Amino acid sequence: MYKKREGGKYHLAANPFTVIFLGSKCKAMMDEFVNNMESNASDRVHKEFENRFSIKCPICKVVNLADSKYCNACGTVLSSK
Repeated sequence: MYKKREGGKYHLAANPFTVIFLGSKCKAMMDEFVNNMESNASDRVHKEFENRFSIKCPICKVVNLADSKYCNACGTVLSSK
């Protein structure tokens, strides 16, 4: 709701329940945005790690460090990149 003040200027006026409602909606949207950003960043970091610093076992598909000679899960000999 808009109210006119002295001097002809308008301002937004709301009852306390409207303010609480709008505040909670804004917080919910910000939380969702932050969670999505953290998830996207986490996925990118994980993929970058897999691409640069790891080797995947051809048998069990477990990700091992790039300098590993044997798979940590099944013991298969890993070929170097």
